[in-house]
Amino acid sequence: MVFEIDRDRINDVAALDYLCFKEPWDDAEWTRVLENPFARIKGIDDGNGSLAAFCCYVCIFDECEIWKICVREDFRRQGLAGRLLEDMIKEVSAEGPANIYLEVRAGNVAAVRFYEKAGFSRIGRRNGYYGDGEDAFVYILKTGLKQV
Repeated sequence: MVFEIDRDRINDVAALDYLCFKEPWDDAEWTRVLENPFARIKGIDDGNGSLAAFCCYVCIFDECEIWKICVREDFRRQGLAGRLLEDMIKEVSAEGPANIYLEVRAGNVAAVRFYEKAGFSRIGRRNGYYGDGEDAFVYILKTGLKQV
């Protein structure tokens, strides 16, 4: 079940971030995320009280940006990222039409496939976006649009 991450679980988020990303955020950055009134962090428990996955995003008016989706290695390919993304899209869509943006490493083939399968469309490229010089693809998903 997807749940809201609070201050008590932020160390779990930071630890999982460190395990999963080349450029994890430090404790100060995670504290800033918690203090940001527009930021949201959702998680999924592994069934034993440990964090298996999380999604961190920010929504301001009709625009959202996914900052991170992270799944513990031993829980990958079990649909957790999809559940987090689905929960986020439902929440955002309930508030009205919105555009959801994200950047993903150009070389992260699995993530690119995941987002494209979820309906995201590539709208750009940021050259040298990451600290190691890797490019990022920019994606968008338009939610809550009425079909004509």
